[in-house]
Amino acid sequence: MTRLFGVGVFALGPACLKARDDVGSAAGLAVSIGLMTYNVLAAVVLIWAVAVVGLGGLVLWAAGIGHAALGLLLMQALFNLEKMRSRRG
Repeated sequence: MTRLFGVGVFALGPACLKARDDVGSAAGLAVSIGLMTYNVLAAVVLIWAVAVVGLGGLVLWAAGIGHAALGLLLMQALFNLEKMRSRRG
């Protein structure tokens, strides 16, 4: 089951590469929201697994913090895009 989820996340890569120059379109926005959601949820699960359940160690902490950072950066980019759209319209 885990491999299936991994393949699904890996499949987002080509979609993101195709949509990176067109974030303003509906498809580009959907890919960006999907990646942000994945990174935020992955960070929550990884940090929960280390802090509450007691799994892993330093590498799992680093992975959780890395996903949190990516999720926050994507969230900030989406908010900035929304600000730019509201100024134009």
